[in-house]
Amino acid sequence: MNALTQRSMAVCAALSLLTFPILESGCLVENLCEQEPTREECVLAPIEGQVTLQSLRLPLQGGELRVKAEGNPASVEVLLSPKGLTAQRVALLRGADGLWTAKVKPQELWPTLGPGPLPLVISTPQMSRDATLRLFVPPQFGPDVSRSARVLWLSVVNRHVITLEQGATERSFGDWTYQAPLLNRTGSIPASLGFTIPSSALFAMTETAFLRLMPSGAGWQLQQSPVGELRYTDIESSLDYGSLLGLAVGKRGAGNLLAVAGEGGSGKGLRAYRLPDGGAAMAQKLTVDVPGPVSLLSVGWLDDNADADLVTIGKDGAPSVLLGSASGLTLDVMASQRLSEQLGSEPVRALAIADLDRDGLADVVLSRKSQLQWLASQSDRSFTAPSVLVDLPDTASTLDVGPIDANDSPDIAVSMPNILTAYLNQSP
Repeated sequence: MNALTQRSMAVCAALSLLTFPILESGCLVENLCEQEPTREECVLAPIEGQVTLQSLRLPLQGGELRVKAEGNPASVEVLLSPKGLTAQRVALLRGADGLWTAKVKPQELWPTLGPGPLPLVISTPQMSRDATLRLFVPPQFGPDVSRSARVLWLSVVNRHVITLEQGATERSFGDWTYQAPLLNRTGSIPASLGFTIPSSALFAMTETAFLRLMPSGAGWQLQQSPVGELRYTDIESSLDYGSLLGLAVGKRGAGNLLAVAGEGGSGKGLRAYRLPDGGAAMAQKLTVDVPGPVSLLSVGWLDDNADADLVTIGKDGAPSVLLGSASGLTLDVMASQRLSEQLGSEPVRALAIADLDRDGLADVVLSRKSQLQWLASQSDRSFTAPSVLVDLPDTASTLDVGPIDANDSPDIAVSMPNILTAYLNQSP
């Protein structure tokens, strides 16, 4: 049925409802619409369907905003509403590919705007939909800063790089800070552990607490102490692992997430706790199921709620994404599959979860293929393809992300045999 016939039927139906005769010889609507095409009955409203934001992320300095609109709306516009700033309305144009687009430069619209989530409303003449655009700042790494140190473990917290180091005859905890142009050791204390350090991490740090795993019979004992003190309290007095595979904790304060992976005992291979982080309350043990043994794990905030999330890499190389909520951790099958697709089959040597581009969502940072790689997290539970940040020897054993120098851009610390390296992020 062509458009003219549709208009004819519409006008014919409208005229047939009148109580007095108009056309004695039938409804000659086609001639009527040809003669008066602007009649209300002869103009078909554009058919509209769902509108979807296609560009989930946009550089803070500017880029192309893209919207998919089903059907044939007469117009599409977007209202950008940053918190505390004047909203701006942007009209989009339809391209040859059917997408509605516009060039947007957020920093020119709002000079004081920083990276992070930007609420918006997509509107057509007949509907509107809320969405969120992520404004990000791509990391830009300058020359690395390296110092000689045999590092077994490290953590970046409060602009300090805390390390566990193996010397010629003894182990020590080191405290490193960046004082341009060098990474300097600003403190060191002996680490009297009395046991052999395995290749996996035995320690973790938050902004206020230090955590450690100590041998306890055939298993392990999990403890925490306030930073700067030696006052340990038990979180789990008996972890029945024959061997430890990994320990991870988020950097934030109360309500944080702690995860421990191991194998060889009678318990689950992965355990998670809601950590009071230096407080007197007991840690809350969470139920978590992940298929197979875990070799790498990291904690971060992958979505917009206040609960920490967890990413693991299995001994078979398969990743798992577990999203936190008030009730515990839930395996996100879709996000896990999408991360697996981006990672491929190359083995991961070291893993960290941190918001490298400052858009409000934690990203995946890892070392493999003699490269330091970055997979940006997106709002639809997917990840961008790996981007190479820097080339590095294929011997990186541990890494962490956090501000080290004077700016707020997240930096990366990496340990390799006999070398501690800080890659300083130069992005504004």
